[in-house]
Amino acid sequence: MRYVYSVHTFGTLSVDKAHALLPQHFSFEEKDGQRLLVVTQQPGETDEDVFGQVLRECDRLFYLTGEHLDPRPLRRENPDGSTTSFQSFHARAWIVKPLAEFDRQLWQGPHLTRQLRLWYLAHLPNVPIAARINLLFQIVETSDPPPHYPAYEEADRRADKPPDPRTESKLLRHLVSHGGTQVNDPQLQCYCCYLGIQQKMYDPTDKDQARVLQDHLRIVEGLASRLIKASITRKP
Repeated sequence: MRYVYSVHTFGTLSVDKAHALLPQHFSFEEKDGQRLLVVTQQPGETDEDVFGQVLRECDRLFYLTGEHLDPRPLRRENPDGSTTSFQSFHARAWIVKPLAEFDRQLWQGPHLTRQLRLWYLAHLPNVPIAARINLLFQIVETSDPPPHYPAYEEADRRADKPPDPRTESKLLRHLVSHGGTQVNDPQLQCYCCYLGIQQKMYDPTDKDQARVLQDHLRIVEGLASRLIKASITRKP
């Protein structure tokens, strides 16, 4: 049985490079000017199993390359020659990283599948900064083993010392998860002083706060990326 999905044409990635990163039972075809992703069902797999594989592999490809395939299920080609149509849905694409060191993924446990989906959601167009930070921090807090968050103290702030990236990611998430009220947590108070912003929770109308949050998004994004990258299968 074959499952056929329509996917976006690649921006800069070649079909050969993409195929080298995907399982061997995944392939690409062109028909009537449309690029298709074709997946051959493996023994014991259900429709849901196949779709789950397609999502996680496309999420992984998005993380590695920035190519947004946006897989849309078209049909299932049955052994008797008949076809079953599926409803479809969609979205869009961007950047590319060097791929020479990466191989087909050896999937072990649910952590990477979940983290890649969160990364994908965080990088959709027009995601508000607060939602983006929350999605990226979920990658951090669902890592295995769970992270340790070193304390951020007043002495650190006075020395103009930034928090540990794990702690800073948690403080950023805390800051954007509550609206407008005063900051009461001592570590978060120190962090607001370090950032040079008022000691208040997230206010989407505060331009100074929004600018600082945008500047520090790279902290949680970088940490989330490193955690994902550590689980990506590399060539021997």
